[in-house]
Amino acid sequence: MTGSRFMRERRQGSSLKQENKPVQILPGNLIDSLRVFLAVLVLAVPVLSAQEEEPAGADEPIGAEDARAKLRRGDYEGAREDFAALLKADPDDSVAALGLARASAATGGWEKALTVLQGASKWESSTALQTEAGKIHLQTGKLEQAEALFRKAIELDGDNVTALNRLGEVLSLRGLGKQAEKTWNEVIDRVYQGLTADEAEALEADEFVEMGLSLIHLNRFKDADTVMFPQAEEQAEELGRKCQLLLLEWGRIYQDKYNYPDARKSFREALEANPYFADAMVAMAENYLEDFTVGTGRFDLAEKQLEKALEVNPDHPGAHAALGSLWLSDGNLSRARKSFEKSLEVNPANLQSRGLLAACAFLASDGESFKEQEAAALKQNSECAEFYHTISQAIERRFRYKDAALMSEKALALNPDYWPAFHTLGINLLRMGREEKARFYLDKSYKEDPFNIYVFNTRKLLKHMDKGHRVFKQGNFILKLPKADYEILKTYLVPLLEEAYEKLQKHYRVELEPPVYIEVFSDHKWFSARIVGLGGFPATGACFGNLVALTTPKALPQNWGVVAWHEFAHVITLHSTHHRVPRWLTEGLSVFEEGRDHPSWTRRFEVELGSAYASGRLLTLAELDFGFSKPKYPMQVLMSYYQGCMVVRYITERWSFEKILEVLAGYRDSKGTREIFREVFDLGLDEFDKGFFKYLDDWVVANGLVPAVMDEDLADELQLDLEDDPDNIDKLLKLAWVYYCGGVEVDVPLTVGKILKLEPDNADAHAILGLQKLRDGRSTAAEKDLLKALEAKTRYGFRVNEALGNISMKNGDKEKAIEFLERARVVSPRAGALQGRRVNLYSRLASWYRESGDEEKMIERLEQWRKISPEDLRPRLELGKFYLGAGGQESTAKAVAVLDEVIFINPFDLKLHKELARAASSSGAHAIAIREYKLLLSYPETNPRTAYLALAKAYLGLGDKKEAGSFARKVLEIDSENAEAEKILEQAGE
Repeated sequence: MTGSRFMRERRQGSSLKQENKPVQILPGNLIDSLRVFLAVLVLAVPVLSAQEEEPAGADEPIGAEDARAKLRRGDYEGAREDFAALLKADPDDSVAALGLARASAATGGWEKALTVLQGASKWESSTALQTEAGKIHLQTGKLEQAEALFRKAIELDGDNVTALNRLGEVLSLRGLGKQAEKTWNEVIDRVYQGLTADEAEALEADEFVEMGLSLIHLNRFKDADTVMFPQAEEQAEELGRKCQLLLLEWGRIYQDKYNYPDARKSFREALEANPYFADAMVAMAENYLEDFTVGTGRFDLAEKQLEKALEVNPDHPGAHAALGSLWLSDGNLSRARKSFEKSLEVNPANLQSRGLLAACAFLASDGESFKEQEAAALKQNSECAEFYHTISQAIERRFRYKDAALMSEKALALNPDYWPAFHTLGINLLRMGREEKARFYLDKSYKEDPFNIYVFNTRKLLKHMDKGHRVFKQGNFILKLPKADYEILKTYLVPLLEEAYEKLQKHYRVELEPPVYIEVFSDHKWFSARIVGLGGFPATGACFGNLVALTTPKALPQNWGVVAWHEFAHVITLHSTHHRVPRWLTEGLSVFEEGRDHPSWTRRFEVELGSAYASGRLLTLAELDFGFSKPKYPMQVLMSYYQGCMVVRYITERWSFEKILEVLAGYRDSKGTREIFREVFDLGLDEFDKGFFKYLDDWVVANGLVPAVMDEDLADELQLDLEDDPDNIDKLLKLAWVYYCGGVEVDVPLTVGKILKLEPDNADAHAILGLQKLRDGRSTAAEKDLLKALEAKTRYGFRVNEALGNISMKNGDKEKAIEFLERARVVSPRAGALQGRRVNLYSRLASWYRESGDEEKMIERLEQWRKISPEDLRPRLELGKFYLGAGGQESTAKAVAVLDEVIFINPFDLKLHKELARAASSSGAHAIAIREYKLLLSYPETNPRTAYLALAKAYLGLGDKKEAGSFARKVLEIDSENAEAEKILEQAGE
């Protein structure tokens, strides 16, 4: 870096002298992330890096640069050999001693590194050697030794920024915050501000990074990002290399501000320079763990990074802590504890690892262990706000929002200026409905940290809601509804929630503590901001306990009545277990409850779950939560919802719903799943799984559809089995089906051919072969095999009949096509109604019957379709149109029933409300007529005279003469001679 560049940067960074608070202007490197409102962090604490640049002497020995190059690219063994050789050749070579120590420490050889440093001939007089030893003691939690060494280094060189910065870290860990702050300020105000241009030119890139870290510790992220780190970057570039420490810490700035993509980019650059940089691997793993936008593979990606890090350094404390967090996300407390304990063995001074271990104890209701960790943290640091804040963040991820807020409050009680807790406390208070206090802490958080995208988005969300939402209070609820959709939501959502409140409390024998807060969003980006502070959260609803956030179909297509009922069921199960219910059970019960009181809302997942089961993708009960926290394939989270529901069905059908209540009581009492199932069912989990999977076997058969198999490994397993038993027809059939489902065109006929040699009339072999021929476009040949399969009673009845129906239709034989498709429908009613299919079996049959004039069968098929597809508009709209057109009291009443269901799928169609209002009036559905006409009055297009008259009639039909008279008078105010209104007044006794 040129001297003039340094002076320019220092002038531009004049705020470095003025104050220790962040400048409120968004820095260039971060502003792009904030401009994209819902950009996407992981909290990371700076750890030691073995990748710092080596100071180069003017007359360095031959081979020194090679040794340093090996160290930079992660060839630690080679670096050790070279530095050892250099040191042997010249025992006074401090640079070689430093390199050897760093190469040893990089792989966990801390004691060996210390031996090298302390054995160097210039140990007593070298600030670099003393500082390096101090860093090793800091990384291994020996704070007293680290402090002594840093102070000794500062005595030797008072301007050593590394020693000063790391001394500040030690003081902070010991609870001496004011002294730490003074030390970090000294780095900036005395050392940095006192540099001449020539002195700056002589500094290493790492030294600018250390000064940047001092700024970060002082909560001056902008100055680190725009002043100090760019200078470090330029220094490294002048040497033609990347500064790995800079890339690591720069990435952590982005992580701390929830900007995952830029953080990953920085970590990736560090790993490109050194593929064996364990600290960067750990940072990358933490990034994957937090960033849900990476997709379902993020947990595998994180685990692989941690495995690599532990291959480099088996004792890396950060890697063990991150691995523990991976297990904690699953609720696997025992494995998480072991990882956190391992991390603390290496570095007992790490308050984050200790906080995470305490969080495990807290979640397990292990008060004794919690107090043990708490005492250790307080002994080390009487102001250990970081310890309690870490607990808060950890238990928040396990849905313990109230407890998370309490832990953040504990952190702030010890250190009122610990600003990271402002964010966590504010968000969790917001989740509890305590909005005024939440806003207070979010504002404080923003003041201290204006670059936190989560807080930035949340505050923007609250301002949006202040302007665009309207509060409605009724009974046990406080609702915030979008103003544009207020009347519709008030009309339909509130009664539904009141119904759910009453019925679900009775089902689960609980009493909630009102109010329950409901927030509704018609734009998904605001919903996502409400849930995670970021964009792209893949859900339509979320529950935090006594607060529920919902979307309308404007945000995402859905049956929003089902979503509301589903989320309210979470309110019940979280309350009944004090938020200790596992994810599989609360989701399973919510899916179960969707159709319990509203049978038409029953979720139908025979095809999808059947395929997942046949593909070996379902989990045992002990592992079922992994399907939510660590999905391995794109649809696994959804399949885990369905599997949870099937577990609930299995329990209620084999035992009773009473057993579900007993299971929930066990979780409320902090018992583990194994203990609960032993007490409630007198079964171990393995025994329970056997019964459950037998139940699923029977369920799949009853569904009438042989599930598709999506398992690439299964073909290899079957091939190996067939080597020992080549004539096993059952295994050959399985293999042929796996090939067909996987699209392995060549192997299907080859495998089927082997079966037909052994058994020429095998029905299933002919079915698979016929289906493959049809896929290949050979419909004539396919038809012969498919007919043989039917004649021999194949178990692929649905697929074969559907295929023959398609062939017949292609050949112009509609009558025959209908015959085959009707058979397919009977075999598997649900398989023919998949919503994702543009034209499904039911729509085709209904269309053909309409064309042929067979209205009875058309209606029959549409009604069947409606019954098994709770979120599909198509059959409901067709039925509504037909029933309205048919006229008559009975048909109109049917139209009302159908159109009333449409409201929960598409409530924003004014024409639909008008049709439903008229139909309800004419069929005597007075309550629905009243609801619809009152809603229509909120639209300017509505004729008030018509609506008032309809309301007067409806109230009179219900026997409410007072309201009938009131609306009749409103009609007469508009039309003073209206005979119908006068008659209603007369009938009302006025």
